[in-house]
Amino acid sequence: MKFSKHLARATRAVHQFAVSLHIKSLRLTVAAAEAKARVRTTEADIAYSVANAATDAAFDADITAAKARVAARDVKQAAQAEAKLIGGVL
Repeated sequence: MKFSKHLARATRAVHQFAVSLHIKSLRLTVAAAEAKARVRTTEADIAYSVANAATDAAFDADITAAKARVAARDVKQAAQAEAKLIGGVL
């Protein structure tokens, strides 16, 4: 075989090897991007869960505050009634 044929065969082999490595690198890049997307999706799910829990807590706090305002009003009315009975004014 001539030297040029050996050189061409070796060049093709090196090129095929380089292409193979490049394809493997691309596959790893895709896998890394998909893994990052899964992590970001999980983070978003957690953020939504926390936001929903915070919304629920805020709603519960509003209800509790409304009940406290009603109780304070009732206490004030009872105190005013008692003060009136004993001859005073609040």
